[in-house]
Amino acid sequence: MENRFVREEEERVKPDLLRRGFEFFRYRDLPPHFRAADVHIHDAIELVYLVEGSVVVNLDDREERLMPGDLVMFRSRGIHTMRTEGCPVNRYYTLKIRPKLIHKLSPKNLAARIGFRFSVYNSDLKFVFRKEELEGGEILSGIKSLIADYHGDDELSDLTMLSSVITVIHGILKCSEADKAALTPAIDQIYDSIVYINESFAEDVTAVGMAERVNMCYSYFAREFKRATGKTFKEYLNITRINEAEQLLLSTDLPVTEVALRCGYNNVSYFISLYKKYKGKTPLAERR
Repeated sequence: MENRFVREEEERVKPDLLRRGFEFFRYRDLPPHFRAADVHIHDAIELVYLVEGSVVVNLDDREERLMPGDLVMFRSRGIHTMRTEGCPVNRYYTLKIRPKLIHKLSPKNLAARIGFRFSVYNSDLKFVFRKEELEGGEILSGIKSLIADYHGDDELSDLTMLSSVITVIHGILKCSEADKAALTPAIDQIYDSIVYINESFAEDVTAVGMAERVNMCYSYFAREFKRATGKTFKEYLNITRINEAEQLLLSTDLPVTEVALRCGYNNVSYFISLYKKYKGKTPLAERR
């Protein structure tokens, strides 16, 4: 019943994401010890702003507790879950942004740099913003404006909400020096390769082939990819595939062999060993 409730809420807001490139909404008040979101992945960048209660979030095996006034950002394709704790009432707002909207709004010469900072797996990149650091800043200003428009009746709300979304994006871009440190001179090509991985991870993707695709020599591409993401190309590809596999295992009844194939692995034994390496358990244990 809980899972169906969450899916119904997500279906309700999905058309806005497709039409406007973003959506902003609030779930109904959630009870204590409630799985607000099962393990899932989506292309949209998702920001959750907690108003009341306490929520534990997991992103790519990192766990953080949100208290009222905190905000978390799940980057595109980051696997994540959320659960409430013991507070009787838990309330939060969610902002989802399509990566294509960020790309469209960005100056052409900065599109890859900006897109990268919202789309890459890198454990050094900031994903939780605490109440104290948000106060008086652009991120909180944009979120508060979104909340006001969400509850208002202004016929121009789509326009004013888009302005608020831009304010939030700008605030995030200015917030973290660690994010800037991950940028490399080859960021355009690295970002293109990440987009390709996200879209084509089930195909036969190799570092050598990707270097050729983005017109870089292999050694330079491999070095700059690791500098930007903190992982080798192969590690990054495997994490992307294994995260997708986790979602399939938990949300479908597909056999493990079919899950492996859908995630780009023809050798099931190899898939099982990789899954255990990255998730600490076998695919069957995950499903149980």
